[in-house]
Amino acid sequence: MKTNRKVFLLAFLAIVLVLTSTSCSDPGRETKAEVRVIGTAVEKTRAVASNLSFGSGKVFVGDKEITDQLKPVSATDPEQQNQTSNNDVVFEADVSVIGDMVTYRVEHENGFVFDEWKIVNRRAIMQDYKDAWWDVLKEIWVATRGDNETIRIKPEYIKYIRPSFDRGIYVESGENIKTELEQYFNNTKGRYDDDELTIKLATGPFDFDLSGLSWGYGDDEIELELKIIGGYNDSSWNIIGDDKTTITNIGIPKLPYVEEFELELEFRNINFDEFDYSLFGKDDDFEIDFRNCSVGKLTNARGVVNGLMVNEIIKAANSSNLVIVNSVAPYVDGVVYYHSVVKNASGKTILGANNSIEYGSLGPEDDRNNQYVAKWDGTSYKTNDSVLIKKLITAKPLSEDFIEDYLDLDDDILEEDIEGRERFLFDDDWHRGISVSYGPYEYQWFDD
Repeated sequence: MKTNRKVFLLAFLAIVLVLTSTSCSDPGRETKAEVRVIGTAVEKTRAVASNLSFGSGKVFVGDKEITDQLKPVSATDPEQQNQTSNNDVVFEADVSVIGDMVTYRVEHENGFVFDEWKIVNRRAIMQDYKDAWWDVLKEIWVATRGDNETIRIKPEYIKYIRPSFDRGIYVESGENIKTELEQYFNNTKGRYDDDELTIKLATGPFDFDLSGLSWGYGDDEIELELKIIGGYNDSSWNIIGDDKTTITNIGIPKLPYVEEFELELEFRNINFDEFDYSLFGKDDDFEIDFRNCSVGKLTNARGVVNGLMVNEIIKAANSSNLVIVNSVAPYVDGVVYYHSVVKNASGKTILGANNSIEYGSLGPEDDRNNQYVAKWDGTSYKTNDSVLIKKLITAKPLSEDFIEDYLDLDDDILEEDIEGRERFLFDDDWHRGISVSYGPYEYQWFDD
C-alpha cells in the first residue's frame, strides 16, 4: 500500500507540474522589455533641436526596429558614469513585446562592429529570482553564447544584457587586413580619437603583417588598442562552432614620425603556428592578451599569458616572471600557473594554485589547491569525463587581495575563464561559499 501511495503521489505531482508549466506558457502575453545598449553617441540635428542619438547600428526587438526609441541614460545613472567616452554611451528604451520568447537582433552601421552581449547586474538577477537565479543566469548565458547578432531570449531577461558596439571593421576571406584598416582610417578623418578598434575576421587564413600600416595622419603620441576576433562566418558574421581563424604572419606597425607608440592587442578565437614575443620589443609599450586562442610554439614568452592552448613554451632569456593563467600549457621550470591545465608534470612541483595537473597518476596532495589527474587528452581546455568534472568543480576561490598584492595581476583575469565566462573570487560577498573550477574552464556555471 505504501508503494502504491508513493506511485500515486508521484503521478499526481507530475500532472501538476505539467499543468503548471503549460499554464505559465502564454505565447500571447505582453511583456515590457527594458532594452539597454552600449555604443557611440552622435549628434543628430532636427528642425527643432539637436540631440544625441545611437550611432553604432540598428536594434530590433521582435519584428520591430526600436533604434529611434533609444535615448541616452541619464548622466547621473551609475552605469553611465562608468563610461569613458562618446564611444561607449549607454542608451535605453522600454518596449512592449508579445510572447514568452522574443528575437533580439542588432545590425552594425558602416565603421562599427557588434562586439558582444554583456551580462550585467548579476546581483539583481539573484534578488529578482531568489533560489532560481542560477538557472536564470544559465539561460541568459546559453542565449548569448557566441555573441551572435541574432538571439532568442525571454523578454524579461533583456534588462540583464547589453549589446555593445565598437568602432571597427569586418574582414572577409581573401581580403587584406592592413588594406582594410588603412581604408578605415583614411575614410574616417576627424575621428582621431579612434584608439579602440575591433577587427572581426572570417575563418581565414590571414596575414597580420601591419608593419607598413599608415592611416594618413601623424601625432607625437599614439595609443592604439586592437581587438582581433576570429572564427566568423562570412555571410552571417556568427561564430562557426569551435572554429578558429588562422593567422600565418605577424608584423607590428613602424611609425618613424611618432615619438611614442603604445599598442594593445587582444586576440580571440585565433590559431597561430608560432607566436614570438620578441616582435613586440623589450619595454611596456606593447600589451598582448589572448582568449580561447591556440599556439603551436610560444617563443620568448614573458609577463602574463592568459587564455591560451599552447604545445611548446620557450621563455624569454631575461624573463624571470612568466605567469600562465586560464590556459593549457606544458610544464616549464620556474613558470607560475593559475587555473590552468599543466601537462607533462609528473614528478614536478607546480608553482601557483587551482590548476589541473597531468601527473601520470593520482598525484600527491599539496597546499596549493591543485587537482592532480592521471591524463589530459590533447590540448582541449575542458573534459567530458563526468567523474573528473565532479573533482574539478571543488576548487577554492582565490582572494582579490592575494591577486593584487602577491601576484600583482589585474583581478579581471582570474574573474573570467578561458571563454570569458564568470569565475568568482573569495571576496565577492554576494556568492560566498560557492566553489570554482580547477583549470581554465568554469564547468559548474554554464556548462551545456
